[in-house]
Amino acid sequence: TTENPIGEKLGNILTNITFCGSSGIAAPRSGSYAYSISNLAYGTLESPEITVSASTSYTVYAYLRGELDAHDSNGSWIMRVKYYTSSGTFLSQTDVSTGTSLTTTWTQKGGTITTPVNTARMRVQFINQTNAG
Repeated sequence: TTENPIGEKLGNILTNITFCGSSGIAAPRSGSYAYSISNLAYGTLESPEITVSASTSYTVYAYLRGELDAHDSNGSWIMRVKYYTSSGTFLSQTDVSTGTSLTTTWTQKGGTITTPVNTARMRVQFINQTNAG
């Protein structure tokens, strides 16, 4: 879901967008935009470029669940947004939400980002590192 600077909801910016990346054995949360990363070590899902406006606030969130690997104290996850110009040049990135633990129940994680000046597109990326599923 996205919001403009005055807080008006604009809808799901991921409509008709397919994520690419690794997957695994876990079942995703219900819904047509649900995916899972459960390769039991590392995994990444990244959206195609999404058209956005420069200097605009967006709320970015996802429902996550998982378990850290009991044999590794370095497990973590990151929800990241990458910003690009209209010609596709990378500008910068923001870690919207990060953590070193999750529960086995679905929990909403995310936050509000403001796109940098000259941003025309963004990608949403989910990174899973050393988790058990």
